[in-house]
Amino acid sequence: VERSTTGEGYPFYVEKELRGLVACGDPARGFARLKCRNCGHEILVPFSCKNRGICPSCTGRRMADEAIFLVDLLLPRSAYRQWTLTFPWPIRFMMAKDYRLITAILTIAIRILFAYQRKMARRAGYRDAKPAAVTFIHRAGRVLNSHVHFHVLLPDGVFVPDENDTLRLVPLPAPTDADVVGLAEKLAARVSAFCEKRYLGVDEGEDVLGGAIGEAMRALPTVAISELRNGPEDDVPEGGPAATRTSRRSAKVSGFSIHANTVVAADQRGALEKICRYGLRGAFSQEQLSLTESGQVRLELKKPWPHKDGATVLTFEPNEFLRRLASIVAPPFANLVRHHGLFAPRAKLRNRAPGSARVRG
Repeated sequence: VERSTTGEGYPFYVEKELRGLVACGDPARGFARLKCRNCGHEILVPFSCKNRGICPSCTGRRMADEAIFLVDLLLPRSAYRQWTLTFPWPIRFMMAKDYRLITAILTIAIRILFAYQRKMARRAGYRDAKPAAVTFIHRAGRVLNSHVHFHVLLPDGVFVPDENDTLRLVPLPAPTDADVVGLAEKLAARVSAFCEKRYLGVDEGEDVLGGAIGEAMRALPTVAISELRNGPEDDVPEGGPAATRTSRRSAKVSGFSIHANTVVAADQRGALEKICRYGLRGAFSQEQLSLTESGQVRLELKKPWPHKDGATVLTFEPNEFLRRLASIVAPPFANLVRHHGLFAPRAKLRNRAPGSARVRG
């Protein structure tokens, strides 16, 4: 829903998210008064905005809660691999504008990954394999640039039924470099065909939100666009149909890329929680932000960008910073964490999988 009948201005959910960010934790806007019955000590707890997108405080609490749920209740003991999927700039722009396209492309990607795991399971002698996955949808890159991409957490194994009518997790071999290249080629072909068929005539937009997304994708303060280097998060568009390997277990095809070399062993539950927290993290933390004497917004980067000798601090004009935040706000109905296969809430066999007996619905 737009702010006016003419369609001008930002959607209401963007304004609500930004106003909530300002009001979050302000005692003047409401608080709860808590008192210990034993010692009589009292504290005041300001109300939070409970937004899901850009508030560092609320996204931090949600990150911790969801990561504990995943590790303690949902994800069975297994080796897990993180598959990072990125897309060309034109498709990324349309995904940032239309969340339905994010859902459609994610469905294509999951089907490709699941088909690969079923094929590997058949080679190992398992005919009724059932994959599972959790996807974390990121709308921003490390420099608050609009960058929709996926982090898919897949067990290095599949679920198969046993004689007791329950499911057990059997391991699969790690993907080879050739496997990843083949998957990247399939992803590029199928997503490109889908977008050409369904979104060929999509208006790239002269509206305010579309303009903010375009600026947040390309306009980078203090760093020229020519300094960009390819990477799993902040890649630049490249043409050409040929698949290229960028590092081990990674490939790039016509602007589509897959990186699958991040893996944790079955006994590394702490490392698994770190991967989950990384997937659930917010766009930035409050400690990264400050104001300069001239009134500019200063963003301290956790790692130099775009390479090890790159910038460690970026500065924004206030309006530029707000427009950048507006470009990465997710619609209120958009779920940024998706569960697939046996991990899906409505999966019929979900409760038969190991480690899922206490999973909430």
